[in-house]
Amino acid sequence: MIASLSLREWNFQSLIVRALLKVVLTISVVGLLSACGGGDGGDSTPATVPIAPSGPIAPSSLAATSTSSSSISLSWIDNSNDETNFVVQRSLTAGSGFANVAMLGANITSYADTAGLSASTTYYYRVYATNSDGDSEFSNVTISTTDASPPIAPSSLAATTTSSSSISLSWIDNSNDETNFVVQRSLTAGSGFATIAMLGANITSYSDTAGLSASTTYYYQVYATNSGGDSEFSNVTISTTDASIQVSWNASLATAVNRSGGGYRVYYSSSSGFNTGEVGVTEIDVPYISGVSAPTSVLIEVGSGTYYVRVAAYSALNAPGTSGGSTSTVTPQITLTAP
Repeated sequence: MIASLSLREWNFQSLIVRALLKVVLTISVVGLLSACGGGDGGDSTPATVPIAPSGPIAPSSLAATSTSSSSISLSWIDNSNDETNFVVQRSLTAGSGFANVAMLGANITSYADTAGLSASTTYYYRVYATNSDGDSEFSNVTISTTDASPPIAPSSLAATTTSSSSISLSWIDNSNDETNFVVQRSLTAGSGFATIAMLGANITSYSDTAGLSASTTYYYQVYATNSGGDSEFSNVTISTTDASIQVSWNASLATAVNRSGGGYRVYYSSSSGFNTGEVGVTEIDVPYISGVSAPTSVLIEVGSGTYYVRVAAYSALNAPGTSGGSTSTVTPQITLTAP
């Protein structure tokens, strides 16, 4: 297209281009002089170009520590000297969902968060500083998990005496996060409880044989525990160990009784005038042991109350329950009262 222009047309277009360049150059120079305070007869001192305001320097080294099942302590470094507030934010996820939980004053570098925290829950935190010029960048994000809450207390604790030196306990496990059950015993109802056993999770029974005495009343309580602390105590239950009664007799003069296959049978009942073999009659076999003197006593364990006892001798020829005979004559009945 340029090659086809006439000389007059070329010169005309050149004039237009030069005129436009001059206008642009003039506007640029005037604008620069104006910005610098110069111009015709004006002050030649350069003007100060204003800088946009900015917020404080961000806090750093934010750290979080769980202090219970419902509280987390925060701390950070204050890197600015012109903040008016620090804003603490919390979220249940690392990258989003942050919401303000506290606005603190200047120069504060710690905060205890107790605002509706749940046990065994992970929380994410960040902090920023602010002033009239704006907000700082966020601090680092830190993380902490609240402690577990104490377990729910066991209930329906019950105790059953099983002998003069043992008591069986049972209870209901009401929690699903205990690590142990602790069994305590006392000789009084309201005080003096001491731990006698620490059991594993989910266990709901225990047999106490730790130094119990006959005819003695014991009080028990149980609680559950985990990393979050101890539960409340269960109900207190009570049980009295059986009495121990020593029954003695004179050895039979019959040789057959005091040798292998012979011995004595002790019968006792809480009913007077009982006969052997009746319902409610307890039998204890006291056999002769070779090389040992003829047995003449036995220890029976009973609850408190009055008991009636009879003793019979037997031999291999007429042992009880055999077809070869029956027991010897049963001794006269004696009465024993257990404490």
